[in-house]
Amino acid sequence: MAASKNQTIESLPLNISWQKCQQYLASQEKNNCWAYLPGDGPSIEATSWAIIALSDREDKILKPVRWLVGAQGDDGGWSTCPSAQGSDWSTASALTALRISAAAYPELGKEIEAPTKAAIQWLTDHVIDLYTPLGKVVYFLLKGESAFNYPRGWPWMPGTFHWIEPTSYSLIALKPFPQTYDEPLLTVIKRANDYLLNYSCYGGGWNYGEIIRLTERLPAYQLDTAEALIALQDMSQLDKVKAGVSFLQKADNKGLSSHTLSWTILAKDIYGCDTTADLQYLLEQQKANGSFSDNILTTAVASCAIASRLKKNILKFDSRKTSETEPSEKLQVQDSNK
Repeated sequence: MAASKNQTIESLPLNISWQKCQQYLASQEKNNCWAYLPGDGPSIEATSWAIIALSDREDKILKPVRWLVGAQGDDGGWSTCPSAQGSDWSTASALTALRISAAAYPELGKEIEAPTKAAIQWLTDHVIDLYTPLGKVVYFLLKGESAFNYPRGWPWMPGTFHWIEPTSYSLIALKPFPQTYDEPLLTVIKRANDYLLNYSCYGGGWNYGEIIRLTERLPAYQLDTAEALIALQDMSQLDKVKAGVSFLQKADNKGLSSHTLSWTILAKDIYGCDTTADLQYLLEQQKANGSFSDNILTTAVASCAIASRLKKNILKFDSRKTSETEPSEKLQVQDSNK
């Protein structure tokens, strides 16, 4: 579905493109779930994003939502696929899917209330802890309770280091819930906010989570920047967030993957930036069958990106006060933009 150059947003075939995308996603559902690639086994992340993208289609998501609930682990989290051992970063996308589904279909409320609480608890419990038990004792003796008030985010897998993407996914999943303002989740959110802000790149934006290597300042990437900006949308007044938006606006989107373009559109739309050129580039990548990639996850995110102009941005938080989720005054945030 190629769009000619220099089209206005009104002339872009957004509705046709979105409908074809929706049809493709619906056609790829097998046994109430979706795979990353057609013909592969079920994927929690792909299923979650297909549910999010198809959230207006009650006939298409109620059974998949129940499948997702059934795939939840006993610990409250989800693994990358049902056959994998141990819950991981996929928990965030699954929780986002449950939250959006509950908002769209109140009749699901009782069915997913307990799974939602369990998932929130799993994420609350699985931010990283950089210190061993012995290290905690030493640091406590040296610094007191302040030794534990350091910025920290989420890892891809429990027990590993924190990174920008899984931290962004978890904040996107958690922040819209009322529990954001209750302890212990409030402290978890504050520390994760601070982690993202501490690891913004020089000049603005984010990469995977390493801003300097030896003496080399590492560049920001559009995908990581878009995801971090969506996670920090309730803190838009901060200089580092503004610098990230500026980076995204100045970046050259030609040649980007559909996946990165889609996240870029979702982020720029939230911050009130013009996404006409981005949508034009995205539509040029749509295939005749309605997909944007062999990866079904990418097509689901692309559907959300197109819908952000046609209907609503599914990742935009409701209007709410932000003061309680601003960086903790007790945590020193390094100004890495200088």
